[in-house]
Amino acid sequence: MSLRESNDLEPEDYETKECEPNDEPCFDDEPPKHQFIIQTYTICDGWIETWDQYFNTFADAVNALDNFLAEIQEDYELGYLSEPYDREDYRIKLVN
Repeated sequence: MSLRESNDLEPEDYETKECEPNDEPCFDDEPPKHQFIIQTYTICDGWIETWDQYFNTFADAVNALDNFLAEIQEDYELGYLSEPYDREDYRIKLVN
């Protein structure tokens, strides 16, 4: 029996529905009930969503933010930026 793979989500993250009897589990095609977003702090508007991406797990959001900040650090070290970005200006928020 094989389970449908979907970004480290477990079958419990989906609501089950009635299916034809077979060997495969059946899931709704709706996304998980909870998702995470990365927000950026701005002086004028406070915390805003500037990323057009939702993450299914907190770990996915942390990895994306870590990768982004590592790329920014490389750009700073190469002299493309006058100063690096501050991790304090980003947060990960759970949304329903």
